[in-house]
Amino acid sequence: MRKLFFCTILLLFVTDFAFGDSIIQKPVQKPKDRSVQVDTYSGKLCYIPTFSLGADNGSYIGILNCSVREARPARYDLFGRIGYYINDTWQCITAPDSIATYDRWIADYVYLAPCVINDPKQKWKIKNRMFYSLDESYSIQDDGSYLYAVHRLTKKLNRHKLTASMNEWINTIAMPGNISIVTSLSWELPTKDGSERYFLYNDASQKNTTPLYYNLDKGYIAQYNSLGGTLYCMYSDVGSNDWNWVSWEKCNDSKSNKKDKTFWNPVSISENKFAFEDKDGNILRVTGYGAHWGVPYTVKPMFLEEDTGKSQTSEFLTDGDFKELTRFINANVGANLEFCPAGGHNLQRTLKQSPWFPSNFELTQEWIQRLYAISQTTAGAPVAGSGVPATSGFCGVCLLHSYQMIAELLENPYQPRHSGGYFFNTAAHTNPFISFRERHSILHDTLADISQYINRPLNTVSDAFYRILDRAYAGSISMLPQYEWHLLGRVDRIADIDTLLSRLFSASAGRVYLAVYVRTGASGSGFAVHAMVLLRINNGVIAIPTNIETTLEAFTQSLTPARNVNELHAELSRAGSFSQSRELLGLGIFEVRGMHRNEFESIISVRDCTGEGEGRRGNTLIPLPELLNQCISGRCF
Repeated sequence: MRKLFFCTILLLFVTDFAFGDSIIQKPVQKPKDRSVQVDTYSGKLCYIPTFSLGADNGSYIGILNCSVREARPARYDLFGRIGYYINDTWQCITAPDSIATYDRWIADYVYLAPCVINDPKQKWKIKNRMFYSLDESYSIQDDGSYLYAVHRLTKKLNRHKLTASMNEWINTIAMPGNISIVTSLSWELPTKDGSERYFLYNDASQKNTTPLYYNLDKGYIAQYNSLGGTLYCMYSDVGSNDWNWVSWEKCNDSKSNKKDKTFWNPVSISENKFAFEDKDGNILRVTGYGAHWGVPYTVKPMFLEEDTGKSQTSEFLTDGDFKELTRFINANVGANLEFCPAGGHNLQRTLKQSPWFPSNFELTQEWIQRLYAISQTTAGAPVAGSGVPATSGFCGVCLLHSYQMIAELLENPYQPRHSGGYFFNTAAHTNPFISFRERHSILHDTLADISQYINRPLNTVSDAFYRILDRAYAGSISMLPQYEWHLLGRVDRIADIDTLLSRLFSASAGRVYLAVYVRTGASGSGFAVHAMVLLRINNGVIAIPTNIETTLEAFTQSLTPARNVNELHAELSRAGSFSQSRELLGLGIFEVRGMHRNEFESIISVRDCTGEGEGRRGNTLIPLPELLNQCISGRCF
């Protein structure tokens, strides 16, 4: 009974902690860095981090008298890492793959590697004053001279425990020295058989996966020299030239108030690919052929049109953690986090299960009024004196309207808002980007970054169409990263459009789609891009107009469900211009398929994260070490 009572109280505490109107927050604590002192068979000794040519990973951790100067201060931080600040770089005690990953040996040396938040081999919990892996499959032990990660079943080495003098250090949930991840950067070379993938490393590319380190605070992309514990960052210096080779220069984790030549801004350009811009907007690039194939360089945007002929590319693939981190950042800056504060891995929560949009949804008069208010928040030209254009890069008013409609429909299908707005405040005859930029400036700039990559050399109209869809995909993930986005289909032939539309009528009711399509221009020549929301309900498909000034009566009439493909095709043809039908040239349809689970949402707890209420947490800032909270479980692992 006592145990049941405790669990009930804990559940109530957690619920109030995370979901109440007033968020209880515990900031990370001031570090109490000191040498790690342990009781051993030989008395009180300290951990001694040492770099050595003879060590398998370039370093080892010795155990010696605490009076030697090599007994450096260490930090046990928010993420459960044991970090040393060496060469102005945060380096953490890391378990070897032989124990942590492959489970081959009974013991192997621990070593130093750049501190990251996505390597479980760097995360340690303290139990009975000993360091254990999170799953307790191995612990840190010694042989009298060196430290090892030791499999739980072996008894051949010495167990040591933290001394009583370490209590304050143990109990301090210290601010992390950095927020970095280990990742990789690769590119694809088209071949007659498909494509080959190469990974960047040094001034070349190779087929083996190579680790690189991305730092969220300074924006560097670095490789690590394990023999000296030194980082070498990718350095861009185009200057007055049209382009220049990148170089790899020594760098570190020291704080800086401004961006330098090691800064890189990742720009999502499709579901799986990124472009990288330096601090001046120059673009990272490689060539596929020639004497310098695979050697990274940066070019000015205006030079891209001339930089052709050798299968050049600016599109890079990363690993899953990099994509998830950028997705987490977008969720935070858009106040789209599901939870606040983060639970930590000791307190997992269950996400809302899809389908969360009701299969019996109907457009009530309240919903019609709300969607009408969104569609009328439009101005076709920049507002005088505001400096705010009618777009955020590729994201025109129609697409911004679509995102807001989808967000509000999924936020609460049963109770529409009557004022304000998910991304922008509704107001007739008003540029929505004014409010959007004021409320979500970083998200606004993210969309602008995505769109700038559109204006690259293209060979055909089809290339342009598919690029627009790629950017729409990237924009959707940036704007609403809490959802799973699925490309239902994309076609660039008129004959295939109706086939794609027919798939909507084959789907079950209760589905939400984003349609992005190309149609002829208003004059009948050229082409224009448009976006709108499609709802699959019981009696057909509703196409919701966007970016249109019309009467409520006409808007309401346009929401009559299409009962077949011909009717839906006609709705798309005249959307935005009820008096004129335009020919559809290409169509892409994205489906929202449920909630997206992001592991970083469990371990990165941002400060001042109340946001806009339940399900819309975040502080609209880039998460930095000094802007973090503790997790509900204390440490965030």
